[in-house]
Amino acid sequence: MTPPFVDDRVAPNCDEEPVLEPAGPEMEEEMSRQGLATLWIVALMGFAGCGGDEGSVTLENFDERLTRAECDALFRCGGTDEYDAYDRAAYRSAAVCAGADSGDDITARVMRPYIDAGTVVFDAAAAEACIAATRRTCATTPAAQRACASVLRGTVPTGGGCAAHRECESNRCSMVGFGCGTCQEARGLPGSFCFFDFDCPSTLQAPQYCDDENTCVAGIRPDERTTDPLAGEECVGGRCAPGHYCIASICSPWRERGEACDVDEDSCAPGTICGELSTDPGNNVCVPIVFETRPGELCDDPWDSDVVDQLVVCDLNANLTCRSGVCARLGGDGNAGTYCEVAAECADGLSCVGSTCVGDPLPDGAACMYDVECASYVCDRLSQVCVAPLSCE
Repeated sequence: MTPPFVDDRVAPNCDEEPVLEPAGPEMEEEMSRQGLATLWIVALMGFAGCGGDEGSVTLENFDERLTRAECDALFRCGGTDEYDAYDRAAYRSAAVCAGADSGDDITARVMRPYIDAGTVVFDAAAAEACIAATRRTCATTPAAQRACASVLRGTVPTGGGCAAHRECESNRCSMVGFGCGTCQEARGLPGSFCFFDFDCPSTLQAPQYCDDENTCVAGIRPDERTTDPLAGEECVGGRCAPGHYCIASICSPWRERGEACDVDEDSCAPGTICGELSTDPGNNVCVPIVFETRPGELCDDPWDSDVVDQLVVCDLNANLTCRSGVCARLGGDGNAGTYCEVAAECADGLSCVGSTCVGDPLPDGAACMYDVECASYVCDRLSQVCVAPLSCE
């Protein structure tokens, strides 16, 4: 199957990923003719076909596959605010973005005990559909919401015992604290009052929507949107078609280097970011992003200061991060239980899972401090040992 946004007449070169760096002189004439944003979108469309998503989606690789799709979207789509622009600058490429979170199988760690107990089911077909939908559009469509909401399904019927919402068919458990509860009747069933579509939980097995009479209706909305809004059209959830961003609820093309931009939005094309020029202070324009690959060199932190003339970013692909205005090697000395953002911040043999450095999952009875350390994903708060999830049959 041809991945979305890829011209199937030309096979993408997956060995040469696009990175956010200035184009060479040979590109300048074409850049001025077509526009920088257009060229970046063409390049990233080709990269969307890369990623090695061969084989079936499983519980164990679902997080990795979904993260890869989300990272592709980060570089293909305008975000909802300037934070997406900063993330794009920090990662530099979709591949680095995906690699930074590799090994974070938090869904598998959390859900495996419930799946083994039979109270939760992992739907591989829904997982495939969820990932495909994430790649297909920038906006989260109703089809994507249905698919992603169907990946994990509770099996305990109303009235059955439960220790977590996720175990119930209705996704509603009446548990109090860490004790057992009872699965409650689902909310938002057909015929219920609603204001928005999300008031009517929708899955692949039971789609529904909120109609003009403020009533949950079974089925798929007849005029359901399946594509991204283009320039001049109203944004969908703050999102637009590839190469566009949302401003005042209307889609607009990414701005190019030197063009006026909106500092609070993800308004500039990849390779640039919204800042100002030292020769023209107070007026926001798209300025270049420069990547520093050498430790000890000066760098900019957009969280602590305004972006002026350019944004110097420490290359994460070179294992660098900006600390106190200077590029430094990622520590790699994070012990088990310490906070992390990427695996490189953890000591050898540890992974960054759920923003915590952890080793191999610990068996029941092993000493622990955090749930994420345990194979059961339950670290007893009093005894501080890993225990099996509470069974409420």
